[in-house]
Amino acid sequence: MASETLDKRTKELESSRSRLERLRVERDQAKALFASMPDLSIKSEALLQWLAQDGSPECIGLDGDSQLGWSGVGSYDSDAFDRLLIEVGIQQYALPHPSITHVVVGREGWSKEDLLAQIDLRQGQTLRVYSQEMLLAALITGRDPLDCEDPEVLDSFKRGHPALEFLAESKLEWPSFSASDTSEIDEVGGESLGVTESPLHALGYKVGETSWLSQNERQEILREAFEMQHLPWVESDEYMAKWGSGRSHQRLWRIAFHLAMLLNGPVGRDWRKPQTRRDWLEDLEWLHEKFYTSRRFRFAWPDVNVT
Repeated sequence: MASETLDKRTKELESSRSRLERLRVERDQAKALFASMPDLSIKSEALLQWLAQDGSPECIGLDGDSQLGWSGVGSYDSDAFDRLLIEVGIQQYALPHPSITHVVVGREGWSKEDLLAQIDLRQGQTLRVYSQEMLLAALITGRDPLDCEDPEVLDSFKRGHPALEFLAESKLEWPSFSASDTSEIDEVGGESLGVTESPLHALGYKVGETSWLSQNERQEILREAFEMQHLPWVESDEYMAKWGSGRSHQRLWRIAFHLAMLLNGPVGRDWRKPQTRRDWLEDLEWLHEKFYTSRRFRFAWPDVNVT
């Protein structure tokens, strides 16, 4: 009797696992379909809800210190899209407002004036702009389209979208713009060079033969330093202000300048420490390729003495 009961429960468990596997396959297929067709028109609110049911504000970096603003409607039904965002914990606010760090723009009815006003309010700070399709894709996959390294993906989202095409064709250069003129870098003076610790060091960044970090681990720390909104505080408010906000041109320039300064300094020129210099050079080249080139930043990359 006990054996029969065990066999029955085993079969029920296997059946449940089989159903879950089929559901996972169906969901993966839906994700793949949507990824291949960023302008896919979805009219069913039930399908919208099902696709994004596991989404969260964190997938695009929304937290307690940031807000999502909106301008315009479409491609999705406004009421259905609003309910979808509420369901996953995202509130929308009207532009412009200083607390808005992310913006979703529709294909129709968006305001160029409100969008530019929001950009002005975020001078010197990052503003991330999405279409409704991009935001839905982020909720489905858990990945931020603005961080995608394949330019064809963003071009597909941009193509035919009036607001994104406006930003891409303007000097703001969507998707890589920070809400300020990218040619204006707040450079550091001599008072910033004699600090006892940098934010990179506070994050655990270390090079040379005495470092326990692999190349991938070092570069992961640099990626985190570029993307995180608030770096570890060191030295003074004036010093930290020169590091800019997360993902901004100021932040990338300040990290690159720091590595270039080290390379051009006494340690970087010390022939007895070749591994240290090689690590800094590798990491500086990685930053250039990973962020500067792929996102089309326009500031002058710091010079390094290669002799």
